[in-house]
Amino acid sequence: MFSLKIKTMDELIIKYIVGETDSEETARVRQWIAEDPGHGKTYEHFLALWEHSRTGTALPEPDMEAAWQRFILKREEAGRQQKRPGRTLAFKNPFRTGIAAAVAVMVMFTAWWAFIRKDNISFETVTASATYTLPDQSVVTLNSQSRLWYQKSFNKKERWVAMKGEAFFDVTRNKEKPFVVSVDDIEVRVLGTSFNIRSDEKTTEIVVETGSVKVSRGGEDYILSPGEKLVFKGKGVRADVSRVDNHLYRYYRTNMFVCDNTPLGQFAESLSQAYGVQVSIADSRLREQQLTGKFPRTATIEPILETVALTLNATVVKDKNGYILK
Repeated sequence: MFSLKIKTMDELIIKYIVGETDSEETARVRQWIAEDPGHGKTYEHFLALWEHSRTGTALPEPDMEAAWQRFILKREEAGRQQKRPGRTLAFKNPFRTGIAAAVAVMVMFTAWWAFIRKDNISFETVTASATYTLPDQSVVTLNSQSRLWYQKSFNKKERWVAMKGEAFFDVTRNKEKPFVVSVDDIEVRVLGTSFNIRSDEKTTEIVVETGSVKVSRGGEDYILSPGEKLVFKGKGVRADVSRVDNHLYRYYRTNMFVCDNTPLGQFAESLSQAYGVQVSIADSRLREQQLTGKFPRTATIEPILETVALTLNATVVKDKNGYILK
């Protein structure tokens, strides 16, 4: 074993590819890949170069010593430009290690990237939800304004996806290959289960319908069971775990808002999320009024608000910020 002081993300990717990262570094790489599809493309380029170096498929034999020296010189020059001491890779014989070989091959064959592009596979919705089947036969339903992507190596060693927005996962069980979802700095790990994830700039909510789910963030783990909900509000804040008290989150799969003694305040929040408009309630007592019934999802929010207003003997007022029930 050797010691490796990480200076750049490229070095960390190399360390990840050859299986030398610890759990914290692994999480860091996966979070970086999940941040942008372009990051995933970069990772696939590195991985492809590494695979070529192992199989030796029709690539010219590299000058390992020269490649290594160019890598060292380039890194030292970058360190001088940043006016801080450079960090070194410490091991006795670098060219006998996986990382050194990977570095040399990547330096030598950057020009091959145009020929071995392995872009992420991605799905994105705009105005409507959509359902997709993944290579392992897991099924994902994306809400509108959502995105999901994964690498072409999906289901070879692991089943890893990244997402933005909201999605429902019905995961095919496979004990040998856990299913991992990255959303911002949160990792969700399952074997075979169904669950919903909704994430925006302020909040991430995870609801489990079947099976169990492990949620990790910042070194803390949470285990969720069916009927439980986890909510993160803001960065660096512990999660709130509670029982699911309504099933309004299912609306984009069923095209139906189902209320079962649901407080109007909760329904209004769900409508705001679904239609992207603000729905306010002027009276605190009205906010606690409970509704029971099914409200079909319509093209616009007005018919639903009008039905709610008639049911609760309220009125709907439209202003520049959205709608007010009072």
